[in-house]
Amino acid sequence: MRSLSNPLLPGVILGAGLLLSTVAAHAAMGYEVTPAQERQVHEGMTTSEVRQTLGHAERSIHYLHDPGATWTYQVSRGPGANETLFDVKFNADGTVASATERFAETD
Repeated sequence: MRSLSNPLLPGVILGAGLLLSTVAAHAAMGYEVTPAQERQVHEGMTTSEVRQTLGHAERSIHYLHDPGATWTYQVSRGPGANETLFDVKFNADGTVASATERFAETD
């Protein structure tokens, strides 16, 4: 009787699992930006320009009374620093209305 199992199969499954867990961890952490990248964002930039400068936001929310979305990024400040967030608020036409830094709320 011939065996249907492949000796490489466990390695392939393990590799796929590690890859998926790495991708999930990266997505959960979101993207970090540097203070130098923050300084490049200014009023009037388009969503495409912001995405090109900072990458994809960790979070994108459209608050009920705001004209456009707010994109939030984590700021890379190094080990031991307070968690800092960078919010980019957009107008209804998709241009930057404001860009501000704030400390993350802690429980």
